[in-house]
Amino acid sequence: MFFTTRYDSGPRVILAQALLRLNGFRLTISGKWDDATEMAVTALRAQMGASKANGPINGPVMAHMLQHSRIKIIDAVDASAGEVREYAEKDLRNNHHVKPVINERRVGHGVEDAMSRIRKRASGHRIGALRFCGHGNRGTWISVAVGDPVHAQWEGRWKDYDAMAADWPSYIDYAHFERMRPLLTPLRPLFASFGYVQIHSCRIGQQGELLQKLADTWNVPIMGGLTNQQVAAQYYDQYGDKVDTLLVLTGPTVTKYPGGASMRSWAARVDRDVLDIPGAFDAARTYVGKRVSSFMR
Repeated sequence: MFFTTRYDSGPRVILAQALLRLNGFRLTISGKWDDATEMAVTALRAQMGASKANGPINGPVMAHMLQHSRIKIIDAVDASAGEVREYAEKDLRNNHHVKPVINERRVGHGVEDAMSRIRKRASGHRIGALRFCGHGNRGTWISVAVGDPVHAQWEGRWKDYDAMAADWPSYIDYAHFERMRPLLTPLRPLFASFGYVQIHSCRIGQQGELLQKLADTWNVPIMGGLTNQQVAAQYYDQYGDKVDTLLVLTGPTVTKYPGGASMRSWAARVDRDVLDIPGAFDAARTYVGKRVSSFMR
């Protein structure tokens, strides 16, 4: 569902810090997992009865923070992405109890259909995180609902590859972005002010101008990896907790912020905005006992 841990920085931490604040913890939204964030997370995990207080914000912790909210984390998976779809869907459903948005291919309408499904999944909520999982065509496409161009090339299935390449309305790339923008723009008002998008496609971070266009269109940070990405793999963080490579980007990453902002300036904007968001939480702030009262507003 979600994972961020000590020493992380960027949009995942901004989302986590915003939700911690909305759950009553006093901290600055900086985009860096600092000492104040560590203390708040430790207090929250202790309150939840976690087996150990020190640890990451993982699926159970995030679910706890979201339980009274109207914030959603949405995963969108290219239905035709071969084993990437197979492993990603299995991982999300079995290990994270998440029902992803599965984007079936309809030639000429893939992105349009995907945006419609995502809007429907949001359904009265704000999007805190939106993750796309599909092939990156060696860092040139965000393959929303087009298939597996990489293996088509590897296996010499050039007719299949050419058909995918011609179906540009089913993927997002720089060359066709302006023609695609009207289909993408309706998502903009659905994002929380502290939301972000993660593109789990190989090497898509190399397309900095494309990510910037997306950031400006949706008014949220966009993350992409510079190297090949992994699904169905795990490693361990410094606390000894498992990190699912589907939930984070592996290797060096690129993040583009709206208007060319830096992480620092974007986090400062979110810090000013997240005082009290009407409709973000339907019930009283999560109760935290006296033992952690020093972290409360």
